[in-house]
Amino acid sequence: MKTTLLSISTWLVLACSLTAGESALQVITASEDMLESHPRRIVTSVFFVTNWSEEEEVLTPEVRVPQGWQLIASDRSLRLAPGQREMSLVSFLIPGTARAGSYTVGHSVRWRNRAVRSECYPIRVHVGPLTR
Repeated sequence: MKTTLLSISTWLVLACSLTAGESALQVITASEDMLESHPRRIVTSVFFVTNWSEEEEVLTPEVRVPQGWQLIASDRSLRLAPGQREMSLVSFLIPGTARAGSYTVGHSVRWRNRAVRSECYPIRVHVGPLTR
């Protein structure tokens, strides 16, 4: 199980890093890079998306959560003028069956009219043991 989680986390970080630098978009978190939580909890994270290009961009946020986790809310499409920065909120539920450990959640944005994904920003979520 630990090997599978490590493989998934490594793949997600690698996928995120391969897309970084391919665009003039920047995705960063306003939260900590490592969040602490427990099973059966809702976690909300804030990301900032900045358009450094010279054109207006219409973007769709995409969030990848570990298998079994439930994405509750992800912001709508973003319309960013050159140099504009917008906040993007993401909320997800950690299931009661989640084992204690470290997981990766990835936030990226996709151009509405292009197949290419832009910058991806992974955050780590440390899930503590379920307390009763």
